[in-house]
Amino acid sequence: ALPADTTQLQLMALVHQLNERKDISGILCQLPLPKHLEEKQVVEAIAPEKDVDAFHPSNVGRIMIGDYHFLPCTPAGVMELLHSAGISPEGKECAVIGRSNIVGKPMAMLLLHENGTVTVCHSRTKNLQQICRRADILVAAVGKAKFVTADMVKPGAAVIDVGMNRDEAGKLCGDVDFEAVEPVAGYITPVPGGVAHAEYSDGCKAAKRPFKLKQNLSIDFYLGGFFMDMNKKLYRSRNDKMVSGVCAGIANYLNIDPTLVRVIYAVFSVFTAFV
Repeated sequence: ALPADTTQLQLMALVHQLNERKDISGILCQLPLPKHLEEKQVVEAIAPEKDVDAFHPSNVGRIMIGDYHFLPCTPAGVMELLHSAGISPEGKECAVIGRSNIVGKPMAMLLLHENGTVTVCHSRTKNLQQICRRADILVAAVGKAKFVTADMVKPGAAVIDVGMNRDEAGKLCGDVDFEAVEPVAGYITPVPGGVAHAEYSDGCKAAKRPFKLKQNLSIDFYLGGFFMDMNKKLYRSRNDKMVSGVCAGIANYLNIDPTLVRVIYAVFSVFTAFV
């Protein structure tokens, strides 16, 4: 980590140095940067082939046309969640609340690439409630605590909460009013413990991708299914068949007794209920 008083010149010099190093295959710059630093200049200085966050304009363009090497971790994590739950965007109405370059815009493109009918909502959107209630897949990435209420959700919809906020009591919460929306939604992610695990999974995979690009190695670093499905109410808790199927899959992969995996799942669920 660099000190907070690092200058723009020092940071740019480090980026250029990392670009040139053969032993560095991926560069991730944690945003936001301190106010005295120019983010745009830093992001554009990172070599596109090492830009594992996919923030460089070249990689953003690749996402637009569907010919990408890297994806931003959060939108990629959301897609992992949908895939793991067996939810296909194809033919479904999808609403994304938020139009940021990091989440909202790439999220919309990934859903569109999988043949979803996508509406991007933002602060100037009129009839927001009606638009959201049409959505079979609703992604909340607006950055406002408990912004999405039960009357904004279509019964049975998949609700993905990307937000990370603090409520009036200082407790960590998402953009979705989880307690109110959970009985309405068909699938819903909690905060904390939902999309963050999927982001971690995709971040691990992204760190491996430069090796694929350079060496054409067959490397698959998949953690998403384990972490995501082991979490409490990541999907709908009443869908026990999904939990059983995931546990069986993990047991088969690790060549251990499925009962042991279910026990671990139960312990993990109790633990996370108090975290």
